[in-house]
Amino acid sequence: MRGAKALYVTGHSLGGAMATIAAGKLDHVNFLCTFGSPRTGWGQYVKNITCRHVRFVNNNDIVPSVPPSFLMYKHHGELMYINYYGNIRKMSFWQRMKDQWRGRMMAVKKKAPFDGVYDHDMKYYIRYTERNAND
Repeated sequence: MRGAKALYVTGHSLGGAMATIAAGKLDHVNFLCTFGSPRTGWGQYVKNITCRHVRFVNNNDIVPSVPPSFLMYKHHGELMYINYYGNIRKMSFWQRMKDQWRGRMMAVKKKAPFDGVYDHDMKYYIRYTERNAND
C-alpha cells in the first residue's frame, strides 16, 4: 500500500485479547504488544497471526492463565516474563514456577492473599517495563 502508515496494536487484559484478535484479522499490523492478556484462540488461529507480538506477563498475574490450556486455547507471541523482582527475564518453565512460588510465599508473608489479582494491575506493567526499558 502506497503511503500506508505503520499500525501498532496494544492492549491490557481483555484489551490485549481484543488486540490479538484484531491483529489476526487485519493484514497490515506491524507490531502487537499485550500486557496480562488471556489466551485468545486455538493453535491454528494463533499460528495465522503474522505480525511480531511481544506479550508481557507479570509474575502471578491470573488473567494470562484463562481460559485454561486444557481447553486447547493458546498464547501467541514472544513471552516477556516479569519476575518477582520486577525484572524482565527469559526463563525456563521451571524457573518461572520457582519465581511464581516466590511471589506467592512473599504475598502470604505480607498478608496479601490475592497475589494474582494484584500482579494484574497495569501500574506494575508500566513500572516494570519503564524500569527495564534501558536493558
